Amino acid sequence: MKIWEDMLQDIEKNIPSGTECELKMMHSKSALTRFANSQIHQNVDEESADIYLTLHNNSKTITTSTNLTALKNPKDFVSSAMDSLNNSPIDKGWAGLPESSESFSGLSKIDESTPDERASKVKEFVSEGKKMNAAGYCSSYINNYFVWNTNGLNSSDSSSSAFIDGIF
Repeated sequence: MKIWEDMLQDIEKNIPSGTECELKMMHSKSALTRFANSQIHQNVDEESADIYLTLHNNSKTITTSTNLTALKNPKDFVSSAMDSLNNSPIDKGWAGLPESSESFSGLSKIDESTPDERASKVKEFVSEGKKMNAAGYCSSYINNYFVWNTNGLNSSDSSSSAFIDGIF
């Protein structure tokens, strides 16, 4: 996924030598079509990406987070995290980062439902009720997960779900 690849490249080149680092991103696309009185009144979608950065150096550890919208400059994000790391207490419980042998590649290309596809499902549901008023929703979700670290771990996975629920 290009969003992940670009961000990883920008973050990776700004990690100081000797610092252990783990970067995670949870990217989600959700879509919702709501209906009442047998009419669609909302047909929207949303995309978001949450980013988590863990750094460990000199027996100190921090984790910081942001989202893709708020991440203006990866270099500043890493620099701010390093400042926090330097001002953190000693971490006696640091267990280390997973090794590259733990990598998993499960990223799937999942087609998103379109507003027209969801509207069609709603129309099918409403038609089953004949002349009764129908209300409910049709939703879909696609989630992509990414994890990379300085030990060579590079993992990804995907999940999806879809729901339709309604009443007459």
